[in-house]
Amino acid sequence: MSSAGVVDSITENWPVPSEHSVAFQAVKCTHQIYPLPLYDVDDKHVPVGRVTSQLSGALVEVHFRLRHNYIKQGYNSFGGIIEQVVILKAGVPRVSSPYRNCNAAGPYRPKALPLPQPQPSRSEQLNTPVSSVSGQPNASVKSVSLIFQPATFM
Repeated sequence: MSSAGVVDSITENWPVPSEHSVAFQAVKCTHQIYPLPLYDVDDKHVPVGRVTSQLSGALVEVHFRLRHNYIKQGYNSFGGIIEQVVILKAGVPRVSSPYRNCNAAGPYRPKALPLPQPQPSRSEQLNTPVSSVSGQPNASVKSVSLIFQPATFM
């Protein structure tokens, strides 16, 4: 802990969200911050401002000390102190869902997909008059045979 009224440079310059700044000002003279030693996949130290974003979804290796205290009447007390965290595999960025976003304007309404146009049945397609196949107007086509010949490339 810091001496009363004396604040070290790390604690003094620690980034704090605005909603917690009043509480932080109240305890920063009596407490000292020890930054979490966090290293990325390239073994480079991660600055304080990027810790949360780097840890999100990441696979990590945590080095810690385990402490055991035996208390009278058979009680055991265990505590752990994190020594360092090494990121083994970076987290995959997540795509935010529009349903999970806080939207004060109301619920999320996705745009409707256009409805598919009704297709004529196979029998209706075969009995459709086609004038270009036989050369006669209003001729009805019952079947059409197409012959494809493979293209030759030189």
